[in-house]
Amino acid sequence: GRHWVAGELAALGPLSRGARLTLAVFAGTVALWVFGPLLAGVEVGGVRLLRGLSDSGVAVLAAVLLFCLPAGDDRRLVDWQTAKRIPWDVLVLFGGGLALAAAIDRTGVAGFLASHAGGLAGLPPLLILLAVVALTTFMSELTSNTAQVATLVPLLAALAPAAGVHPYLLIVHRTFAASAAFMMPVGAPPNAIVFGTGLIGIGDMCRAGFWLNLCGIALVTLLTFLVTAPVLIG
Repeated sequence: GRHWVAGELAALGPLSRGARLTLAVFAGTVALWVFGPLLAGVEVGGVRLLRGLSDSGVAVLAAVLLFCLPAGDDRRLVDWQTAKRIPWDVLVLFGGGLALAAAIDRTGVAGFLASHAGGLAGLPPLLILLAVVALTTFMSELTSNTAQVATLVPLLAALAPAAGVHPYLLIVHRTFAASAAFMMPVGAPPNAIVFGTGLIGIGDMCRAGFWLNLCGIALVTLLTFLVTAPVLIG
C-alpha cells in the first residue's frame, strides 16, 4: 500500500541531473503534441518555427535531444546500449497495427463492415446497442479509433432515426466500446505494454481477452442502456 510506495520513492532518492533533463524533454514533447497546432502560427523574427512540425517530427526531435543532451559522467541521456533494451518488437507490432488500420480504412473494409449495420434498423433498441458495441469492440482489435469514427459515426447517426434510437445513445455507446478491446496487443496501448513484458504471449492475450471482450460488451451495453440513456435523453 502506501508504505510500499513511500519506501520505493525513498529508495530512488533525489532526482539526478539526467532524470531532470529527461523529465524536461518529456514535458516539452507532450506540450508540443498538445499545443503544437496552436503555436504553428506564431512568428519569431518573421519566421514560423513550428510550421510543418508534425507529431512524428516532435517525437523524432525528442529522441535526438535524448541522444545529445549530457547526463553527466561523459554519458548522454540515452546511448545505444540503452536503446538496444527498448522493446522494438512491441513498437514494430504496434506500428504494424496502425498500418493495418490504415489499410483497412483505405481499402474500404471498414466501410463495408459499417454499411452492413444498416440491417439493424428493425431490431429492438437493446439489441441494436448490443450489436453496435460488439462490432465496435472487435473492430478495435484491428483498426484505429480514428478510422472507426470516420466510418461508423456518420452511419450510426443516420441509422438511429430509422431504428427509433437517439443518435447520442449509439455514438456515445460506440465511444465507450472502443476502449474495451483486450485481445490483441495493437487493440490499445495498455495491451502493448503488457505484451512488451514478455511474460504474456499473443495466444494468452487472445484466450483471456476474448472473454474479457464479452464481459465488456455486456457491461457497456447494460450500463449505457440503464445509466447513460436516461442522462442523455431524459
